[in-house]
Amino acid sequence: MKRPACNICESRRLREILNLGKHPLADTFLPATRFDDAETHFPLALAECEDCGHVLTQYYIPPAKRYVESEYSYDSSNSPVSRAHFREFAGDIVKTYKSLFGGRLPRRATDIGSSVGTLLGYMANDFGISVVGIEPSANIAALAVANRVPTVCALFDEGIKSHPEFEPGSLDVVASTNVVNHIDDLRLMMAVIKDIASDEALLSFEVPYLGDLLQQNAFDTIYHEHVNYFSIRAIARLLEEWGFRLAHVEKIAYMGGSIRVYGVRKGRASEPTANVAVLLTEEDRFFQVNPLWRENFRAEVLNVKQRLLAFVHREHLRGARICCIGAATKGNTLLNYCKLDSDAVTVCCDVSALKVGKRMPGSAIPIVHDDELGPDWDYAIVLPWNLSDFLIDKFQSSGLSLVFPIQGHIINKDGIIESLA
Repeated sequence: MKRPACNICESRRLREILNLGKHPLADTFLPATRFDDAETHFPLALAECEDCGHVLTQYYIPPAKRYVESEYSYDSSNSPVSRAHFREFAGDIVKTYKSLFGGRLPRRATDIGSSVGTLLGYMANDFGISVVGIEPSANIAALAVANRVPTVCALFDEGIKSHPEFEPGSLDVVASTNVVNHIDDLRLMMAVIKDIASDEALLSFEVPYLGDLLQQNAFDTIYHEHVNYFSIRAIARLLEEWGFRLAHVEKIAYMGGSIRVYGVRKGRASEPTANVAVLLTEEDRFFQVNPLWRENFRAEVLNVKQRLLAFVHREHLRGARICCIGAATKGNTLLNYCKLDSDAVTVCCDVSALKVGKRMPGSAIPIVHDDELGPDWDYAIVLPWNLSDFLIDKFQSSGLSLVFPIQGHIINKDGIIESLA
């Protein structure tokens, strides 16, 4: 169904700004037991709140359908890049907390949507902090427990407060990495956080940044699981309405462009860092000088589709074989929007045990291990382009030409950059 109101200000004045058609749930990779099942496709569109400017998906898909009914496949430890990122984030949380609260360590921390416990594991092992995760997907929560990270398997709602690990005022750090953007009821989330956070709590959120989405034309990061597309203004308003304020914000490269946001209770800690005002001014300026950003974004999205389809058609006529590298969730938006299936792209390679042996949703492209990628393929479409440096180093010597559809170029087998047009 259509979303009735804005997730931040509850305004009902939502207008569509991009429509990508109907898509299956992008993070529901299909196991062998479901190869013959009919998949449900849902409308995938972005809307903008005409009152507060927040951008969000236009259609509501229940969280249980997205994270509980099917086996979830995201693993926060899935690459050396992600592991290094979470270790750095753990250190930055501790450093920021100490700088704000008199040099003391946080006593207890949680991570909303903690996956296999990567961030919390670093906080516990590197700094001796007591941690507890919360993860709604049973298969992923079990992996976290196996990793020795205490984890409650539940959605983050009022019910979490019935668990003794989440007593009122008990948490000095409430973190979330690429998860707040998944949450439909942001007001409920903030109400629960307000209860379980201590008086000297630090909220530590990382979310993909709307500004980077638009400037990089990263429409493939739009899918049903990603409900919210945050500007700094929007997340600042959310915090303010629930008795918190921005203490610090910075742009980071992770996930192709994100913001790292630190919030504290109003009246606690020092004044906001200078970076808050600088980035808010920069963001306001971007929208002021780009009044046609909605129309330009739609045109760029269509251009990627036309360019990629022309390339695939041309190379097929030449007898080339095409595969994909990296069974990234974002890749499913790209493949399904462009209507590419296993006839066009024969396989997708990955190393995750949670994905190998399954099929990509919608396109039904088989997922095989990286080791199976031999000299039979001419081109590989790189789906997790945010890991491009790592993947170029890994596959450049394989004889493949690497295709980057969003960026519009190919790195051929000789390492030379060519236009995809």
